[in-house]
Amino acid sequence: MLVPRSIVALTGVLIVGMAAAIGVLLAPSFRGDPKAGAAPTPSASPGGKEKGRFAAEPPRACSLLDDKQLADLIANYRVSEVSKGECNWLNISDWTKPSTAKYDLRVRLVTQKPDGFEVNKAREFFTGRRGDVARTASTPPPNGPRDLRNLGEEAFMVGTYSKFNLYGGSYKVAVHFRTSNLNAEVQFEQGGVKEDKDGRIATGAEKVARLIADALKN
Repeated sequence: MLVPRSIVALTGVLIVGMAAAIGVLLAPSFRGDPKAGAAPTPSASPGGKEKGRFAAEPPRACSLLDDKQLADLIANYRVSEVSKGECNWLNISDWTKPSTAKYDLRVRLVTQKPDGFEVNKAREFFTGRRGDVARTASTPPPNGPRDLRNLGEEAFMVGTYSKFNLYGGSYKVAVHFRTSNLNAEVQFEQGGVKEDKDGRIATGAEKVARLIADALKN
């Protein structure tokens, strides 16, 4: 069958053009370009795998402090074990009588289940708690979130006043800290006061937090 010369010429042009395009695409491979044909590099996950020190269940909170350590903080109290990771040392004085010697202490431990990312999850938990506290704190600095040094791997303290409780008002200082895949919260509260004038509440909360951190090392 005879083919018109114009079609033959057009076909030749197309073949040459395709060959040139293929040559351009394949050129890096033949030049030894390290990027040629390489699989895309997966993006690193936020916070790589890191084995945590603690098991899925937290240590028993009520066992981390003894009577001697608590003697300077709470004169008259009863222990209430809410759960394995949460313990309260509550003042048993008559709360209906006016007094500023009423102190309550609460300790709460939360561990992230070991799955290879437990430490990163604990970091995120800590960051989230700090953000929540910063948004909801009812008192201005210096009672707002304040970083603490040499306590766990990261820690902060915050103080708040509340008028809605059995004491008819109280001031509470909370210390949050993280050790590996464990997050801890210590609350030390004094009834009948609106502020921490002498710093006793903040000092007590920080003291307990450091005692807890030392006990967790073992």
